[in-house]
Order: sequence, then C-alpha cells, then structure tokens
Amino acid sequence: TTFKTVGIACVDIIAQTMNYSGATMAGPTIFAIVYSSVTIWCALLSRVFLKRAMSSLQWLSVVVVFIGLGVTGFSSLDLGPEVTRGTVLVILGSALHALMYVLSEVIMNNGMEVVSATKYCAVYGSSACSAYFLWQMFYTRRHFGELILEPMRMAGTSYGYALA
Repeated sequence: TTFKTVGIACVDIIAQTMNYSGATMAGPTIFAIVYSSVTIWCALLSRVFLKRAMSSLQWLSVVVVFIGLGVTGFSSLDLGPEVTRGTVLVILGSALHALMYVLSEVIMNNGMEVVSATKYCAVYGSSACSAYFLWQMFYTRRHFGELILEPMRMAGTSYGYALA
C-alpha cells in the first residue's frame, strides 16, 4: 500500500507539472475553463475503475461539458501553437489529476488493502515533498541563474520585491 501511495503521488506530480506548464503557455482563462474538467474526468474514471453507475442526466451533463471543452480546445488553435500545446497539457494534466483522486479512493475505501487517511496523507505528502526537494536540489540549483536570477535582472526586480 505504501508503494501504491507513492505511485499516486508521482501521478499527481506529473499532473500538476502538466497543469502549471500548460497554464503558463495557454493563459489563465483557458486554464480555468479546461481545468474545471477535473470533475468530469473524475466521473468518467470512477465509472471505469470503481464501476460507479451514472444516470442518463449525469451522462448528458458529461457530454455537454466535453462539448464545451472541445469548443475551448479548438478555439485555442487560432491563438497559436504555444497556446494549443498549453491547452493539451492542461487537458492531460486535468485527466491525470482526476486519476489521482480516483486511485486515492481505490486504496482508501475499496479492495483488500485499506489504508487510513492519516497514513495515506503522511506517505503521499512525504514522497511528494521529497520529489520536489530533489528537483530543486539537482535541477533548479544548477540552473538558478538562468531560471531565476536572469529573469529577475531583466524585469528590474529585487529579491525582496520578488518574495513579497
């Protein structure tokens, strides 16, 4: 169960990386619209993994929301390849984020192995925090100048202002 929880944390790290990268490329409006699909993805993935039944009205709602998301996705094609890539990243990130919720429910409430919320949160938080710490130590630290200091210098800002 501990390894499954770590795996779920990894899925969420990938999802959030895709969402934040996509938001940077697509912009906040498209991000907000597309990211709201997490609820719909949860409904679909709950149907697949948890065998949850949905009423006809719920299925109709899912279809309507997906049509709306499709319109948003296709409209991003007119805004250029960067926005389109960002939109695709947010769509995939939203689906993975929903998968994290469903998999969490699977190991906390179903099956032979039931993990307590306390243990789940401790393992999940510790593994995600460790992964982000390692990223900062081995990637960001090496590229701190180009990723942090140079953009700050170009923007004419200071450490104090950036952290305020």
